[in-house]
Amino acid sequence: MKVLFLLLMLTLCLSACTFDENDIDYTKMGFPYDFNEPYQIEYTDLFLEDFWRTDGTLYPYENDQINFINWSDEELISVRSNIEGYLQYFDSNVYNIYSRNEIDQQQRYYTDVVKIEDKYQVIFYRDNQNTIFWNIRPGDYIDVIESNGVYSYVLNKKYLGYDEIDNREHNFRVFYAIYHSIDFPYIVYFNEDYIFFINRSSSFSKDCITQFHSDSDIILFKD
Repeated sequence: MKVLFLLLMLTLCLSACTFDENDIDYTKMGFPYDFNEPYQIEYTDLFLEDFWRTDGTLYPYENDQINFINWSDEELISVRSNIEGYLQYFDSNVYNIYSRNEIDQQQRYYTDVVKIEDKYQVIFYRDNQNTIFWNIRPGDYIDVIESNGVYSYVLNKKYLGYDEIDNREHNFRVFYAIYHSIDFPYIVYFNEDYIFFINRSSSFSKDCITQFHSDSDIILFKD
């Protein structure tokens, strides 16, 4: 009888631990809409071809060699100004961080959400001539974080001047698509300015996640 009681208590304890580790309470995150309610993404007719491109990827630079602009040390201070808000989470001895302004213009990516088989999906698109010439694109630029030859990304809304709008509103469609994805290849954290797509590969150092957890402003969205 005592053995059965101990087994029951152990089972309950393990169940509780598993729940605590995996439960994410989205209702307390302050998003403007309910993720479980139908949501219709609105697209503008302006440069419609850029909103419905079919050449996107979830793995920018995975098979490419990144070409960098040869900025002087003095110029780099300004070029990297939009990434200063998150450098503290990534030890320079462990990670290489490249702002979008350091990367050749033809190789820069922005994010979008597209509907594929009735499901919204996050996708990354490389700039084409329209986006370069008119500086108009559906979503925000990404920065690149490299660790052991593996890439993670930061969705950085600062490049397009949306400092006054919190990420929860500005990028709700991105969060909505990730929320409903069952196989999203990145662990996702965010704050009001950045969305961090951390590569799940064991080769990519997870030291940054320890740093995220030490800052109450960084929120885990998808593990």
